[in-house]
Amino acid sequence: MSLKIISKLMYIVMTLWLTFALTLVSMVHSNEATSEQPSSQAEPGTMSDIHDIKPLVAVPNELPWVVILMVVILLTILLSTFFYWRRSRKLSEIRDVEVELPPEVNAHRALDQIDPVDQIDGKMFYFRLSAILRKYLYERFGINAPEMTTEELLPRILSLGIGSELQDGLEKLCRGADPIKYAGASSQVQQMASDLAFARSFVDGTTVNVTSDDPSNAGVSMPVEADSSS
Repeated sequence: MSLKIISKLMYIVMTLWLTFALTLVSMVHSNEATSEQPSSQAEPGTMSDIHDIKPLVAVPNELPWVVILMVVILLTILLSTFFYWRRSRKLSEIRDVEVELPPEVNAHRALDQIDPVDQIDGKMFYFRLSAILRKYLYERFGINAPEMTTEELLPRILSLGIGSELQDGLEKLCRGADPIKYAGASSQVQQMASDLAFARSFVDGTTVNVTSDDPSNAGVSMPVEADSSS
């Protein structure tokens, strides 16, 4: 729950509470005024415009108890809202931590969700496979691949220095996926399995685990350097 929503809820609660409190005050004062008014009926044989002074009638004032009750209710609502907001913020922080995983971990988890390939529609498979690889390229190399067309993306891949085999394989996958995604071309389960295997190899091939005595470097991943022979 955002602070903006909480602020609106608190404003509504305060408004309702003040309205109710003012209504109670008005009712109590009205009752007191009614009880102090002299009787308008004149006794037989007396002047109708002269009345004896009657003693004040004590009216029990329940306003303090009502106010105390309303304050308790208001504090309960505020404390409940505060603790709910605090719990929501902690859960949000936990979700943020879960998202901040290494790119290769995110990619492999996403690839696991589209396997086995024979249980997913071919068009949907290539849409998801393409999205996973594009997100990985963005997280690994900082390329805005999710927003690029295939023709815009392929020249950028050539500048990554990831080796000709991975470059050629990724280009082949992208060009082969577009007709299935956008032109309704048929897909083969065997080819889908092969492309999924290449995607895993591409992620592994652009990731190197760096071991170090420094605990802060544990699990750090770096892109593979260019193959000088290519």
